[in-house]
Amino acid sequence: MRVNIRKLINTLSIPALLFTLTCGKSLAPFSDAEKIKGEITAAVHRYSSDNWEERERAVVRMHRYADSAFAVNVTLFFIKATEDRQPAVRIKALQGLRIRKDPAALKRLREMARHEPRTNVRWHTLLALGDYGLPENEEFFIEGFKSRDWIIREASVIGILSIIDMETQKRNIPLLKNAMNDSILSVRLATLNHLKLKDDLLYVEIAKVINNRKSGRSLMKAALNAIRGYRLDLKTRERLISLLTHYDRDIRISAFRVLREEPEQL
Repeated sequence: MRVNIRKLINTLSIPALLFTLTCGKSLAPFSDAEKIKGEITAAVHRYSSDNWEERERAVVRMHRYADSAFAVNVTLFFIKATEDRQPAVRIKALQGLRIRKDPAALKRLREMARHEPRTNVRWHTLLALGDYGLPENEEFFIEGFKSRDWIIREASVIGILSIIDMETQKRNIPLLKNAMNDSILSVRLATLNHLKLKDDLLYVEIAKVINNRKSGRSLMKAALNAIRGYRLDLKTRERLISLLTHYDRDIRISAFRVLREEPEQL
């Protein structure tokens, strides 16, 4: 795995006056900036290794500088590393991109969301894409939810529910209903744990989980959290009252909170 080291290093030649840290503090001392630049340069050299473990360590090392004055250069490094032939290296690069959520990485993430061949790498890609919360990414999550691989469906539903625009989420209520009835527990849990949208159609599915006496503890806890803030139907309210004596303390407390926070009847 050979990269153009000179080209990468040259991109790090940022004038000292631009060394303002992203946290809003005053200008970093020139010596500190030079030290960071030196460490980044060393990591770039390390990434030129034919040993994938060395390249992986170089990418991990670069994580600590993702929010530094050299963040733009580090983002370019991570984008380059997402093309690595070794999946483990690509995953570490994706984890680095999640630290800063630079718009410059969106094009590459969208390409990987659609074409990445490795399931675990695509999972990390969809999670990284979901971090942006952009309606423009909706199509990639809809496509991902059609996958036979449950971890891709899990990441895709999390991505849909991470989109800040509620209208986008409402458009995907049929998808969310399917996710709450997925054959894989992890997908159902991901949906309930990330659900913020309130809708009567979603309420019906959440109430089914609560009223189903075969629902396990993890699923019940997630459903109780998701149903908070809804006006309850009689059957579900009675079920919640019965859960006040449940052997699991968390379920008892969650049921109590749902009942206490139920909106007043208009």
